[in-house]
Amino acid sequence: MKIGLVGPPGSGKTRLAQALANALDTDDRTVGVIDEYAEGYSTTSDFAIGEDATYIVNLGIALSRLQSERRMGDDFIVCGTMADTATYMACEATLFPDEPGWQRRHLASLALAGCMVNDLVTYDFTFYLPLPEHTQTFGIGFDEEVRSNLPVSLRLFDIPHITLDRPSFEENLAHALNVIHESAPPAE
Repeated sequence: MKIGLVGPPGSGKTRLAQALANALDTDDRTVGVIDEYAEGYSTTSDFAIGEDATYIVNLGIALSRLQSERRMGDDFIVCGTMADTATYMACEATLFPDEPGWQRRHLASLALAGCMVNDLVTYDFTFYLPLPEHTQTFGIGFDEEVRSNLPVSLRLFDIPHITLDRPSFEENLAHALNVIHESAPPAE
C-alpha cells in the first residue's frame, strides 16, 4: 500500500505518517515512512531547501523522493509528493515574476513536474493536510502562496485526495484509517 501525504511544512505530515505506519503494521506487512529526503538532498548536494530552493533543487528533491519510494518497496507512506514540489516551483514563479528568464525556467520545470506526476507517481491513497491558518513556517507571502496553491496543484495534476481538516490530530488519524480500511480488498 502506497500512501502520499501532501501539505506544507508544519501541517503534521510526519506525525500522521508515523501514526499511520504504526496502525497499519501487521505481522505480514511493515509499512515504512519516507521523510526528511529534502534535508538529505540538501546535505549531500549542498543546496538550500525551503523558500530559498531553486527550480533545479526542487527537481532534485523530487528525484530523491522518487528514489526513496522505489527503494522502499510496496508498503510506504511518503511525506510530500510531486504536488508539493510543483507547488513550491509555482510559488517561486509567482513571487519572483521580474527575474530575467525566471518565468521560462519555472514553466519548463513545471512541465517536467507534470510529466513526473503522470508517469511516475501513483499512490493508493493521498491525504492533504492543510496548514492551519495561524501557522507560519516560511515568510508570510510564501506561506500564503503555498496555502492557496497546494489544493490547486492537486486539482491541476488530477490527484484524487482526501482533505484531513478535522479539529484534532486524533480525528484526522481515525478518518484516514477509516478510509484505508473501507477501501482495502477483503482478506482471502
